[in-house]
Amino acid sequence: MRQAEYQHVKAERQKMKNSSLYNELIANRTRGKQRHYNLTRRDAESIRFYRSGQWKQIRDYRIAYDQYTCQCCGNNYQANRLTADHVVMRKLLPSKQQLDWHNLWTLCNRCNAVKQQLEIKFQKEGKVNQLKNMSKSDWKKLILEKENIKNAPAPFV
Repeated sequence: MRQAEYQHVKAERQKMKNSSLYNELIANRTRGKQRHYNLTRRDAESIRFYRSGQWKQIRDYRIAYDQYTCQCCGNNYQANRLTADHVVMRKLLPSKQQLDWHNLWTLCNRCNAVKQQLEIKFQKEGKVNQLKNMSKSDWKKLILEKENIKNAPAPFV
């Protein structure tokens, strides 16, 4: 990365960290809302991944980059109602690609829940290769069909 680009990215990060929405996001992450899910459903490897400093930094950057807007339904939400979701499931990726922010997009809790249901359905039907090749626009189409949302804004891809 050239020095000028680095300085620009560094300045953007600092600007983001000074925003009230970013501080709200950090505060909500530390309140332990994921504790029950982690104790009952998530495997140890996933817990380590999602608690890592690298993940938290990339997750928060992606949500701020998408301007706290769900990339599926297009609605703006408070930071605690958004998730940085892997487009291609993290478990299907090599470890080096799991932190690639280009494979992340910001989803509201509702759209993320629908996507998770669809992922489980595809896995049960043995469509793992299809899951590996899904794009953001493919997911958006499926999620909006499932929710019957009409007149959604165009994706920010």
